[in-house]
Amino acid sequence: MEHILSFDIAKGKSVYCFVDENKNIIIEPTLINHNKKEFDVLFNVVHKFDHLTVIMESTSVYHLPIENYFRSKGIEKIAMNPKLVKQFKNTLNKSKTDKIDCFKIARCYLGTIDTLYQKNDEYFMFNPLARQYWSLIEGQTRLKNRYRQLIEIVFPEFNLIFDDMYSDLTLNFIHDFPHPVYLFFRKKQSEGKHITSV
Repeated sequence: MEHILSFDIAKGKSVYCFVDENKNIIIEPTLINHNKKEFDVLFNVVHKFDHLTVIMESTSVYHLPIENYFRSKGIEKIAMNPKLVKQFKNTLNKSKTDKIDCFKIARCYLGTIDTLYQKNDEYFMFNPLARQYWSLIEGQTRLKNRYRQLIEIVFPEFNLIFDDMYSDLTLNFIHDFPHPVYLFFRKKQSEGKHITSV
């Protein structure tokens, strides 16, 4: 018989419940903090049961402590798509236990075992890194767009001089001459004229 340890994830803590495949409750909903000591206590209770599966929603990076802990113990774990869980919740007949999300997640898993998409470990490990990568790319794009806008304001004909706004030559030039007035000063200095004011 399969046994399901289901987590409703929050930042730094979760509520879990433990049920069997017939939806019989073995452990009522219980709060657990995300630290090794509390994980060890829970593991010592549940690892004695056959066919243990750990279920949780994929929630940014907050579920990673649980996922990583049970992976290290060799326990099967599944991070479910939050959209799938939400869709399943909307179809439930509201019962007393259905008001508790860890039960909803367990029931969703039991109702979708045959079609459940399970991320493999490689994807799961690199998914947060991919999100961070795209976040950095988006930030870089915003900065580049802002840079272009400022150049258009301060140095309107700059793009007529340089084709590539981000080449080393271009960036060095704008570093030395951040405004056209600096070109005027440099020209006058090279002509040997003393400039007291603009």
